[in-house]
Amino acid sequence: MDGHISVETQPNTGSTFSVRLPLRPLPGMSDAAAAASEIRGLSCLVIGGPAGLADDLATYLRADGASVTRVADLASARP
Repeated sequence: MDGHISVETQPNTGSTFSVRLPLRPLPGMSDAAAAASEIRGLSCLVIGGPAGLADDLATYLRADGASVTRVADLASARP
C-alpha cells in the first residue's frame, strides 16, 4: 500500500506508534455531502449511558448539522 509504520520508544515513558497510508477517496464519494445535508436541521434525541456509543452518535449528528439533545437514560428524556 506504499505506507509507512514507525515506533518511538522511551524507557519508563511509553511508545508512540505511527501509521501513514496514502488513501484516496473512492469514485462517487461526493454523494456523502448530499447525504449529510438530509439530516441538517433535524431534531434528534440521543439516549445512552457513558459506556455506550451515544456520545459518538451525537457528535456525528451535530457535525452533519442536526440539532441534538443528549440524555443518559429514558427517564431523563421524559418531560
